[in-house]
Amino acid sequence: MRLVGAEISVLSLLMMSLHGAAALTHSLKFFFTASSGVPNFPEFVSVGLLDEVEISHYDSDTRRSEPRQDWMIRVTEDDPQFWQRNTELTMGAQQDFRGHIEIAKRRFNQTGDYSQKEVEPDPADPFPEIYLSPGLGELTGPLLATTRPEALTLHEADKKTLYFNCVKGINRSGLCDRLPTVWSNRLGQNGPGPQWRILYKPPLKKRTADLQWRILHGAVASNAFISVINPTVLSKCPFCDLRETIYHVFTECKRLASFFSLLTSVFSLFNVVFTENIFIMGAAYKKAEKEKWQLLSYLSGSQNGHLFKQEGQSEGQRGAGGQSSVAGEHQGQALARVPLL
Repeated sequence: MRLVGAEISVLSLLMMSLHGAAALTHSLKFFFTASSGVPNFPEFVSVGLLDEVEISHYDSDTRRSEPRQDWMIRVTEDDPQFWQRNTELTMGAQQDFRGHIEIAKRRFNQTGDYSQKEVEPDPADPFPEIYLSPGLGELTGPLLATTRPEALTLHEADKKTLYFNCVKGINRSGLCDRLPTVWSNRLGQNGPGPQWRILYKPPLKKRTADLQWRILHGAVASNAFISVINPTVLSKCPFCDLRETIYHVFTECKRLASFFSLLTSVFSLFNVVFTENIFIMGAAYKKAEKEKWQLLSYLSGSQNGHLFKQEGQSEGQRGAGGQSSVAGEHQGQALARVPLL
């Protein structure tokens, strides 16, 4: 590695404000760059900027401090030694930075040139950590949040972390400001989110997990949706005659009161408070009490399946145009990617 550190760019920065008679504020900056063994690049460069415009330049190849603006020549005409003094001062800074480079070489065990085979690379040489970024720019949202940015490094990131961030980067426009589920606003975003990782864990069956996935994405064909497509289907709930949305089917219908009361009693036996959030989002899986949380997850997921089936059977019995809304598995599968609220 010919370059010490990371080219040690901008080793020193001096900023000051110049206030003129018109109360204008100006910026004066000096940039010093020192390097070692970089092809076609001076070992030391000093650049002066006034309001981001280059006014002076020095490098170790020319060994002269020179003006870069005509007005700089004019304002220094009364001081013929100005540029000579500036050159001497900058050469002193060059010597200082050369010493810093040598110290850095010794600390990083790079006193020779690898490319010329003067030294052999040492596996123990420290290497700067490289942090990765999905390149989201100004895009934000719950699905684009990075929970542990410190873990996203080239050396330590696991395959799952890399995969998730690749997905975020590739789909960043579609994920921007998108909520994790259609239930997020209704149940509140401060509570636990969807428990995706437990959907396909035993004892839940794939059919049950698929239904839960559809519920979370709003992809269950309720009467409120079907009635728009097929006017012969009523938009009302077959149990209470209120408008049947997906929210009504799984949380609002009056027939659910006794059902939720029963689940509350069962969950209390495990010292867990039953909530609508748990019923819809899923019971959080905790490895410390694996069997307990698997059972609670099964209770929540399987009961959603029973509600789904019960709603369809009742609709079929009611015979509203001979169409069953949430009962039609084939309809739900065909609409699996469409929010059917």
